[in-house]
Amino acid sequence: MDDRIVLMYCPVISITGEKLICVGTTTTLFPTSGGTWTSNNPTIASVTDGGIVTGLADGTATFTFHNPIPACEPTVVTEAIQVVSSLPLWATIAVSEHNVCAGTEVIFVAIPSYDAPSTSYQWKNKGVIIMGANAPIYTYIPVNGDIISCEVSSSLPCASPSSIDSNSIIMKVSTPGKKPSITIKIK
Repeated sequence: MDDRIVLMYCPVISITGEKLICVGTTTTLFPTSGGTWTSNNPTIASVTDGGIVTGLADGTATFTFHNPIPACEPTVVTEAIQVVSSLPLWATIAVSEHNVCAGTEVIFVAIPSYDAPSTSYQWKNKGVIIMGANAPIYTYIPVNGDIISCEVSSSLPCASPSSIDSNSIIMKVSTPGKKPSITIKIK
């Protein structure tokens, strides 16, 4: 009688790199061992059993990991990756309100042509970098005449251009003052 307990490791399957890559670049799928990866379209992107995907041509390829351990669920997992040879980069910004009363907090949102881990953001006021404002959403209390924009950048080698400034929004801030009054003189 054999009283041994056999523990089986079931790998976690995920994409750790970009789901959008350029022709000639790579991303990594996990796990990198313990099974096999296949591409449904090896003319678009190839994959090694070590999980390294290489973009070969424009298009989308789906990758499947085949887990040889039947006790592990799932035994087959798929992930799609888009491959592009050129990726136009543009950006626009929107604001919750651009005419506000003094002391009112506003929220800006940067909307890039694509959003991926390789996308970075730098908010500016009148062309000057706002330190620490480097997320796609920026919240602050404006003063009259602030001109807000966002520089959006990509580290993808096929992004063109690699960095671009968004549109600018001019903030109009009013200070509540005295109520107007009318004086009528009767002769």
